[in-house]
Amino acid sequence: MMFYLIVLHVLGACVWTGGHLYVALAVLPRAIRERDPELLRTTESTIERLAMPALFVQLMTGIEIARRHAGGFTRLFDVEDPIDHLVVTKLGLLVLTVVLAADVHLRRDRFEGAAWLRFMSWHIVLVTLISVAFVVLGVGFRMGEIFGVA
Repeated sequence: MMFYLIVLHVLGACVWTGGHLYVALAVLPRAIRERDPELLRTTESTIERLAMPALFVQLMTGIEIARRHAGGFTRLFDVEDPIDHLVVTKLGLLVLTVVLAADVHLRRDRFEGAAWLRFMSWHIVLVTLISVAFVVLGVGFRMGEIFGVA
C-alpha cells in the first residue's frame, strides 16, 4: 500500500510543481513581455483545474505516508526523529501555500492590467519556489543522508 501512496504523492507533485514551473518559466515572462494579463489569466485557470486536485492528492497521501512512518498521529511530531523535521517543514510550506492562495483568492479582483500582472507575478514566483522546496524535501525522505537525517 505504501508504494501506491508514494506513487500517487509523486504524481501529484509532478503535476503541481510542473504546472507552476511552466507558468513561472514560460507563460509569466511572455505575459510580462507582451503586457498581456489575459494570457496569464487564461493559463492560470486552465492549470488550476489540474493543479488543485493534484495538491489535494498530495495532501491526503502525504498525511497518510507521514502517519504510517511515525506509527500513528500521536507520534507524528516526535522531535527525536529527524525525518519528522522534514514533515514539519513540509507542513510549514503547505501553510505558506494556503496563505498565498487565500491572498490571491481574496485580493486578485482588486487589481487590473499591469497591477494585476505584478500582483500575480509575485505569487507565482513564491508558490513555484515553495513547490520546488516541497520536491527537494520530498527527496529528503528517501535520500535522507543529503539532509543529515540518514
